[in-house]
Amino acid sequence: MSRRTTAPTVGRVQSRENSDHDASFKMTEQSSREYWEPSFDALYEACFYELASDHIILAWYWIDLTVSILTTITVLVSALSGWVLWGIPSGKIVWGSITVTAFALTIFHRILAVPSRIRSEGERRQLFSTLRVQIQNFRETLPNSNASSASKRLEPLCQKLSSYVGETPQDVVFTLAARKAVQAAVNEKLRKFIDA
Repeated sequence: MSRRTTAPTVGRVQSRENSDHDASFKMTEQSSREYWEPSFDALYEACFYELASDHIILAWYWIDLTVSILTTITVLVSALSGWVLWGIPSGKIVWGSITVTAFALTIFHRILAVPSRIRSEGERRQLFSTLRVQIQNFRETLPNSNASSASKRLEPLCQKLSSYVGETPQDVVFTLAARKAVQAAVNEKLRKFIDA
């Protein structure tokens, strides 16, 4: 919601030149209002997906780190317990269980393919980040644009946004709680636009 302020008209008689200048100013002001809200919606969505990617990358990083540490510890325990427990009759069962657990964690880690997930999400984040900057630039130059110029510039940005969002897969780590946290972060980041 933007607050509109207009300068008062000074004097009743204006030259033709001033009248033409005021008409183009009004067109620019109308263009600005016409494209301000749609561009904010696009900015909000691009920022949301950018911060969502940040969250997803961080979540997968911690999952990868945890599984890697557990796998390493289990492999070490398996090797050490093999030396200690091999001579005990029930030790072979304990050692076998630890070894199977280590093997299962290794396979689980491979199936998750975390590095490729993080790389893909990083590329996606970069797309949304670049688009967010482009939309912010559009909004900054909007007061100096006319309707046809604004339309020609905003339409491709909205098409890109729609395409990027359409290509964004659901991710298991992006839960409802994560969505709410990201939305709160976006609201905080864009507060100056929301309150304006």
